[in-house]
Amino acid sequence: MRRLGAEFRDIWNNTRASVELARGMFEGFPAFEQTMRPAPTVDAGGARVVHEMPPLRSPDDRFTAITACGW
Repeated sequence: MRRLGAEFRDIWNNTRASVELARGMFEGFPAFEQTMRPAPTVDAGGARVVHEMPPLRSPDDRFTAITACGW
């Protein structure tokens, strides 16, 4: 548990340091905040172009996965 705890602290500290560094480097720039509206779903009979990343519905959702690769 000590080793695992140390690994988690290392991951957290590196992630947190990156966030703090970025905030300092880009102070005054707008932050990105994801909207809460649901992303579109796609299927073979649907739209030909989507304007947001579609969420995968399952590990077998190949149609959406292939659509997402175009991003």
